[in-house]
Amino acid sequence: MTPTNRNPLLFAVLMMTIVIDVMGMGLVIPVLPGLLLSPHSHLIPESTSLLSRDWLYAITMGVWPLGMFFGNAFVGALSDRLGRKPLLQGSLLGMSLTYGLGWLGIVIHNPFLFIISRLLNGIASGSFVLAQASVIDISPQNRVTQNIGWITFAATFGFVIGPLSSSLMLLILHQLYAPFILATGLALVNLLLLTLLLPKSTQQISKNPTHFLKILFAFTILLRDKRIRILGQTFLIFQIAWGFYVQDIMAFMAQREHLGAVGEALFMSVFGIGSVLNLLLVQPRLLKKYPLKRVAWIGLLAFSILMALFPLYHGIGLWVSAMLLCGANVLLYSALMGLFSSAVGPDEQGQIMGSAGSLFGIAWSINAITLGPLMHWSLYAPIELAVLCLVVAIWRFRGLV
Repeated sequence: MTPTNRNPLLFAVLMMTIVIDVMGMGLVIPVLPGLLLSPHSHLIPESTSLLSRDWLYAITMGVWPLGMFFGNAFVGALSDRLGRKPLLQGSLLGMSLTYGLGWLGIVIHNPFLFIISRLLNGIASGSFVLAQASVIDISPQNRVTQNIGWITFAATFGFVIGPLSSSLMLLILHQLYAPFILATGLALVNLLLLTLLLPKSTQQISKNPTHFLKILFAFTILLRDKRIRILGQTFLIFQIAWGFYVQDIMAFMAQREHLGAVGEALFMSVFGIGSVLNLLLVQPRLLKKYPLKRVAWIGLLAFSILMALFPLYHGIGLWVSAMLLCGANVLLYSALMGLFSSAVGPDEQGQIMGSAGSLFGIAWSINAITLGPLMHWSLYAPIELAVLCLVVAIWRFRGLV
């Protein structure tokens, strides 16, 4: 299909895919502290020690991105050869089944089944990167960055609606498994919409032969290809820092600010508000005034400064800082994705977007390996390590500006 953005129905379907995908993630994350850190959890025994709870929380948060690492680059590269639609359908079906498996794990009080469901959900979570690649496929070169902005808007909208819907489900059903039921239904609705409305192919099909091992290690392109190597390294380090913040702040708000599942969901909604404000008020002005590399540099500096000031935030300051950090995160993410896309050919977009998803998975898996002991030592320790990562990212990226 010739790249265009003149098909509003196709564009809307892809945006809806991203909204529902991120909404499903936002539905689940707010209930994890209640399931794993609360002494009154229905998932693990009340006698479980705080250290064991910290480890279970870290492992549960970590296996999902570990699954993304294995799944995203693979389906992204494979979609360059087979087309986006069949891979999108398979991803959404897998997500619906694994959300259901997570619900079952909670109902039968089996934490190991629940953890396995999160790993499999991560493996199946390729729908976001495939929809993102499809949007780039149908976008003229001069509109790629602008349309990536719409991708972030759709993700932000899902990020806002997800926690709010999670709060509503918890208030109605009073059960921590309720969001998993809704996430299952949303994935199935998304699958139906894509099956009915998405054409078989949205991109230029790659004619390169399909080699399984090459596709399996497709994620390495962001770290070894000279065109994008520095960008890939910056993206990986930035995602490590972001992962430390997101995974730590949820536990921080639960243990220090005593937020329950509903409060955590409302806190996550503040993330989304910050992202929307950036997209509507900050990002368009910066893109008009500066080249994309300069915009990425501004986003990286703003994100790093806000993270370094974290020990000064208390009470409402934690909420305001979360809003500002998410705005800077979306600004930097959008700019890096635009730089990735413009650096490669049209038959490599799926591989690049999938590889970015895999690097996200690597980053958040690194977070999970270290999060348990760091949180047990100090709830501020993951943030301090995130600041060190961002210093490295600034040093690495500075030569491109």
